[in-house]
Amino acid sequence: MARKRQTIRVSEILESANLALSLETIPQNEKRGVCMMLDGILHATGNYHGFRYLDGWPAAEGKTEYSRHYYG
Repeated sequence: MARKRQTIRVSEILESANLALSLETIPQNEKRGVCMMLDGILHATGNYHGFRYLDGWPAAEGKTEYSRHYYG
């Protein structure tokens, strides 16, 4: 029996990724992977509209590069 093709809305992926990126309990290396995956999905589907840092500019003391919120 052939498997049915399943799809998910980009907005659902975006929502889940933004939640993961906002959590302080998620390690930065995992957030980096989420950012890389999400960038690819958003660009490939024409839904990339930028992001903002949740903690301010990452060069500031104690700020993390991958605490982001993507716009969709």
